[in-house]
Amino acid sequence: MSLVRLVGFAVAFLLLAACRDEPEIDAISFGVGTQIGAPMVVLDARVAGAPVYPAAKMAFDGSAFSFPRYGGLALLNVSVSEPFSVSAEWIEVATGLGYEGEALLEPGDLARGSASAIMALILLPGGELVIGSDPLPTSTRVETRDLVTLCGVRRPDLDRNLMDPSDSTLNDFPVLEVVLKEVTVTDAAMRPPCGGQEE
Repeated sequence: MSLVRLVGFAVAFLLLAACRDEPEIDAISFGVGTQIGAPMVVLDARVAGAPVYPAAKMAFDGSAFSFPRYGGLALLNVSVSEPFSVSAEWIEVATGLGYEGEALLEPGDLARGSASAIMALILLPGGELVIGSDPLPTSTRVETRDLVTLCGVRRPDLDRNLMDPSDSTLNDFPVLEVVLKEVTVTDAAMRPPCGGQEE
């Protein structure tokens, strides 16, 4: 084999190794969506181990069936080049039931914006968790993509009656009061835990 060909192989190998060392994603635009009339309180949300919201106990209502499918947008400066975890702990306001869920994602599966990847954590009644990554529309046609759909695991230790006005400890949930003033909790929010789990 000629020296030129050996040098060519060596350069190609070094370039490939360098590409693998570079993170596929440097930042993620992250938000939470719920069904209208089925508000949720997010106690903790993490992407690749990093907390999304510095202030826990964030309350959300709506956005899950509109575009974009999330609210509470946060820009995470995280670098990931391998499969990474997304996890959450939350309470359904309507039922008071607590859940947790975790999924593993491939960086290459996330849609990309101009400066970041895009991710939506969608929490639905009954503990259903959907992780979506919707491409930015280039026309009037909107495309939504669900990467993961799973049943959150029941966490009875997180259960809390968030609709009890006599509970003074709910002052720990400052955003919740604002949400409940503006939201009418619907019957659709009263779904039993998915996957046949007990309440």
